Amino acid sequence: MKRLLLVLPAIDRDRANQDALQWDPTGGTRSFTVGLSSTGLEPATHFWASSVVSDAACAAIAAKVATDYPLARCEEWDIDADPQRPNALLAELGLRRLGMEGLA
Repeated sequence: MKRLLLVLPAIDRDRANQDALQWDPTGGTRSFTVGLSSTGLEPATHFWASSVVSDAACAAIAAKVATDYPLARCEEWDIDADPQRPNALLAELGLRRLGMEGLA
């Protein structure tokens, strides 16, 4: 099993939630619910998700993101080795969680 971090532009959210049904038939349509923006204020310009999936699903998701979501970011995340990776990824992308605008 592997954990993935995925960040994508808001315009891709609905399609990505539908695609997520392939690896999460129960909750896939609610995968991308955490809004992001450069200021932490609405409107969300991006959404992100984290999911634990099988090795095969991880490879399939990475391939799908690479071909169907060219502006998205998909990476494996080892939560034990790098628990702060989500925050670092957001910083690299210049994004903040909505509602977090006052926090550094």
